[in-house]
Amino acid sequence: MIRNLILILAFSLPQIIFGQDFTITATNSQPCVGDTITLSHTENCDWTVPGTDGEFFDHQPDNLSGVSSILLTGIAPGEYTINATTGAGNGAIDITVSAVNANFEIMQEGLNGYKIQVSSEVQESPYLFPITFRWNFGDGTTIEDIIDNNDEEVRSFQSYTYDSQTQDSIFDISLTVTNAAGCTEDTTKTDTIHKIFKAPNVFTPNGDGVNDFFTAQTDGQTEFDMYIYSRWGNVVFESEKPTTRVVWDGRLKDGKRVSSGIYYYVIIPRNAPDTEKITGFVHVFAEKE
Repeated sequence: MIRNLILILAFSLPQIIFGQDFTITATNSQPCVGDTITLSHTENCDWTVPGTDGEFFDHQPDNLSGVSSILLTGIAPGEYTINATTGAGNGAIDITVSAVNANFEIMQEGLNGYKIQVSSEVQESPYLFPITFRWNFGDGTTIEDIIDNNDEEVRSFQSYTYDSQTQDSIFDISLTVTNAAGCTEDTTKTDTIHKIFKAPNVFTPNGDGVNDFFTAQTDGQTEFDMYIYSRWGNVVFESEKPTTRVVWDGRLKDGKRVSSGIYYYVIIPRNAPDTEKITGFVHVFAEKE
């Protein structure tokens, strides 16, 4: 009798339900800035979203209480946690909003003008690796730079030398950046590749009045020193001071003409220390025909 009474009392008492965690599903837990995602639970929930004043997310509907799903649009990169409760249980989901930046800078390096350097902007965290930087230099050449670790500064830096041109050439240089979440951006800039330094590769210092001088010059802004060497490595000529134009008459310091042959010159910029020196060859025909 006592056992039956205890069983009857146990079934007649109200049941105590303890809160339990539940799962929130997302159409995409790693959206790009500007993407809209849907968060859902099987029951109506009260949702708590970071920055519901629009600092991090724009959200619809404005009422985040008593609905089973909400729409969120990421407007700033970051890692966020969205919480929800049904009163009987709680749920949470982590969302990572990311973006990439394809802006870049073009720097010309080298007096010949055909070598350039390109540098992308530093990417903003959170980083979703790998991050791919695809450069297109406008002449059919592409370079992929894939970064798959967390460096202090996530960016791409490349050097590229165009084939020698006989005249100024204009190229559309573009960069496309993509991260592991599929966020992508591209930027195109136009650059004119031109020859800053000019020098002949042949001259005939034979006194006939035609092509008697080797004239090396820049764009009028870059000063340089010039050294000319024989094939044995001896200096046969050097400029007296930095200048934008050097003229050599094919003579040594003692006034004697050099012999016919191939000579090697070195051009060292002086007022542009970040510009690389250039080297080249000139073929001297000293004898009269």
